[in-house]
Amino acid sequence: MNYFLIGISRYPIQPLTYSFDGEIQTGSRVIVQIRNKKHLGYVVGKTIKPEFDVKNISVIVDERTFIDEKFFKILQEFSKRYMTPMGELMDLCFPPAKIKGEKSTTIQKLYIVLNIQLSEVVELNLNKKEMYLIERLLEENILDYTLAVKKFSKVVVDALIEKGIISLVNSESNTVEWTIKLTHLQEQIANDILSDPSKPHLIHGITGSGKTEIYFEVADQIIKKGKHVLLLVPEISLTPQLLIRTRKRFPDKKIAIYHSSLGSSRKHEWEAAVRGEVDILIGTRSAIWIPMKDIGLIVVDEEQDESYKQYAMRP
Repeated sequence: MNYFLIGISRYPIQPLTYSFDGEIQTGSRVIVQIRNKKHLGYVVGKTIKPEFDVKNISVIVDERTFIDEKFFKILQEFSKRYMTPMGELMDLCFPPAKIKGEKSTTIQKLYIVLNIQLSEVVELNLNKKEMYLIERLLEENILDYTLAVKKFSKVVVDALIEKGIISLVNSESNTVEWTIKLTHLQEQIANDILSDPSKPHLIHGITGSGKTEIYFEVADQIIKKGKHVLLLVPEISLTPQLLIRTRKRFPDKKIAIYHSSLGSSRKHEWEAAVRGEVDILIGTRSAIWIPMKDIGLIVVDEEQDESYKQYAMRP
C-alpha cells in the first residue's frame, strides 16, 4: 500500500493523506472523499504510512500525468512564494471539471471584414458614415457585427455588405485569404526578434500600424522549427477576433482557444494543447497556466492593458 499527499480543489485544509494500492504519478488528478463527499484532488507527493487511519483514493482521473517535473517545480515555487495551496494552483492548470447535468452551449458570433485594398477605397463613392466604418476596419481589420450595427447603424453595415465591400464571417470562418505583405521595417523588426528570441521584445505602435503582422511572421518561423506559440489577449471578447485573423494567416495550422469561460465542453482543446497537437493557442492570461511543452513564442497582445495585471497576492 502506498500513501500520497493530495492537494484538494477548493478546500481550506491541504494536503491530505490518502492510500492507494499501486503507483500514481505526481500531478495526476484523483477523486477522494471528505466526510462522504467527493472532491477533486491532485497528487502532490508521496509520504510514509501515517499513525492514523486514512481513506483510499476513490478514482484516478488521469491515466498519466499532464504535469511534467519541470512544470511541477514551477508550481511548487509559486506555492511557496505566494503562500497558496498546491490544490488551488493546480486548479488553474486544468479545464473545469464537468458537473453532472451541465449543458454546453456554443454561441456563434458574426464579424465583418474588408474585401478591398486601401488603394481601392479612395475610388469608392461612399457617404460619411460608410467611410467611418471603412476607416475603422482598416485600423482593426475585423469588427464585431453587432457592435458595428450599434455604432454605425444596420443600414450602413448591410449596404456595404450588399455592395460587396465588406463580408460577414464567423469565428470558424477561414474563407478570406491573407494577402498582407510585410514592409521593409516590419521585416527588420521580425528578424531582430528572431535573432534573439530568448529575451523580451516590445513592439510599440499605434492601432493599425502592423504590429500583428510582425508577430505573425515571427510565429510562422517559430512553428517551422517545430515549436508552439501562445497568443495572449487581455479580454475574453477579443479571442474570436484574433482567432479569425490567425486562421486566415495560418490556414493549415492547428489553432485553438482557451480561457476561463469555455467550460468543460472545450476540454479537448486543452488536451490537444498539452499533448503538443496545437500549433497556436489563443487565450487570456489564464492560458499561461496550461502545461504546454516546447513553447517557442509567447505574445502578450495589448500588453499595456490593465486586465493583465493582478494586485491580489495569490494567483
